[in-house]
Amino acid sequence: MAFRGYVPTCAHFGINDYYRASLPGAIRRNRVVAKAKKGNRINIIVECTEARKQGLTPSRYSTSKSRRNTPSRLEIKKYNPFLRRHTVHKEVR
Repeated sequence: MAFRGYVPTCAHFGINDYYRASLPGAIRRNRVVAKAKKGNRINIIVECTEARKQGLTPSRYSTSKSRRNTPSRLEIKKYNPFLRRHTVHKEVR
């Protein structure tokens, strides 16, 4: 029963449908779920620099960037609704 690649199902455990929802997804679906490898894209947050200097509420946006193409901190122009204009937003760590 413990050979390589074996994934027990709910039927093997004798579990009815009431308890089935609390089991891990790999057992519920009767397949092995592979772990995703770490890619080059990461999620980042960019924050307004001009509002921060003025002591106002800085706007923040979430976006993704490529580690390979942009290893340094990202700096883009985005709209700040508090200042009502486009301003420079820098990546926050």
